[in-house]
Amino acid sequence: NRGKWVHPGADDNASGSAGVLMIAEKMAAEYKRMGDKPRRSVLFMGFSAEESGLNGSRFYADNPLKDYKNVLMINFDMIGRVRNNSIGVSGVGTAKGMQEWVTKICNDSPLTANIRASSGGGSDHLNFLRKGIPVLMGHSGQHPDYHTENDVSDKINRVGAAQVANLFTQIGLHAAVWDSSFEFVQPQRGRRRR
Repeated sequence: NRGKWVHPGADDNASGSAGVLMIAEKMAAEYKRMGDKPRRSVLFMGFSAEESGLNGSRFYADNPLKDYKNVLMINFDMIGRVRNNSIGVSGVGTAKGMQEWVTKICNDSPLTANIRASSGGGSDHLNFLRKGIPVLMGHSGQHPDYHTENDVSDKINRVGAAQVANLFTQIGLHAAVWDSSFEFVQPQRGRRRR
């Protein structure tokens, strides 16, 4: 049946792409408000060809614009099907000290964060993790419509997805001004709920 049905991809991956655009807009406004306060540069990117082998992110991970130094990669895949007010936040254990401040930010969110030290999943962040770059990933979880013609926009939890974007805006802003370097740590497997 491959190629027979149109897969609209409202959650996978339109919701993550929309989230990245929302966060970029919010962070740009906040950076402007910060004035001359020191902060890290932020690069927003969308990758293609995930399903065919993470090709877009692999190319960039192998050919970055600048050398990797003090870098954090944040990835969204599917954030549009927030259920039970819950969001997965994984990878908090991939940088020394990151779990503490990410957990604190998650505790201030209206969402319940299912926090994992390891990054999990087969998404674009894996190519960065393999290079020893700390990663975070936001994900609202699998559902029966994944990779089917039923992944349509009227099933998106717009309020929940906007809350995820707001949460990761706060995480991104904190990362931008964090006074420590992103020191990579090979994370232990396991889950922690806030």
